[in-house]
Amino acid sequence: MKKTKTDGKKRALLKAIEKTPVVAVACQKANIHRSTYYEWIRSDEVFAAEAKKALERGTQQMNDIAESQLLTLVKEKHFSAVMAWLKHNSPKYTTKYELKAQIKNDEALSFEQKKLLEKALKYSSLGIELEAKTLHESEPQAKTNPDTDEK
Repeated sequence: MKKTKTDGKKRALLKAIEKTPVVAVACQKANIHRSTYYEWIRSDEVFAAEAKKALERGTQQMNDIAESQLLTLVKEKHFSAVMAWLKHNSPKYTTKYELKAQIKNDEALSFEQKKLLEKALKYSSLGIELEAKTLHESEPQAKTNPDTDEK
């Protein structure tokens, strides 16, 4: 298969994205308009997959650099760096949330409502999960046939 000028531009852009995982900046460095990048994403599945991987690798590399710089500042006793490190790496220093609720309805939650609540809490980034025992107490049981004891 013959390599085209576009293929070369795509490779250059992918390299730029890995070095700087910000599409606008990478496009500028590769001398390619941002709209061209998004057109390539829409029209070329292979390029789209490679661009996604390049963004992931570039982001990981930048995270490594940032973490390294943060650790350097922690060692140099910069208070804000120390607090940033502790906040994200020690449960003792993480942001705490307090939830208070007053339930006026005495009806028990259905199994489906409990599952939905568990899902909502899980996705709220609070890391709260209902106890399995509580969930299974009202879990619908399969009906058995009394004549055969089959479900």
